[in-house]
Amino acid sequence: MPRYDILHATPLTSSQHSEFAQAVTEIHTSAFKVPRLFVNVAYTDIASRVQYIAGKRRDGNHIIAHVRLGNRTRAELQQLSDDIIAAWDRIVVMPHASEGKAEMRKWGIHSVFILASDAIGSEAGLPVPIAGKEGEFLQSHYGEIKERADEGDELMIDMVKEIEERGML
Repeated sequence: MPRYDILHATPLTSSQHSEFAQAVTEIHTSAFKVPRLFVNVAYTDIASRVQYIAGKRRDGNHIIAHVRLGNRTRAELQQLSDDIIAAWDRIVVMPHASEGKAEMRKWGIHSVFILASDAIGSEAGLPVPIAGKEGEFLQSHYGEIKERADEGDELMIDMVKEIEERGML
């Protein structure tokens, strides 16, 4: 958790997939001080899907984000949306700047919906922490995380490295 579903009608390159996923991960982890392990980004090419916007058949790019609410404010979540749009514009729209403003709009994001709730579940075999309580979560689960890292679990190896680099304990 969170999960960012990127529904794109405009074609994206593999490098744009990677760069935008990294940008979303950085934006989310910086805004909410959570480990990178919990940020999921998935792409769905919807170019062949019929969609209507304002009652007319039109293409559009959309992002639906499922995030934990906790004590996060509306302003923080709006800033998250704004930062994600800015990253999309930099990575996807700006390479088409020479095509003119009207053409550039085709590459833009039509909608970003951040669906915030108090999620319960598990991820990578660990319980999903309560939003805002990630520090307590890391302290109580660090032994398991470290043990799995020592056993060669790549996700946990990366997580231990991040915890150490970011001073999360």
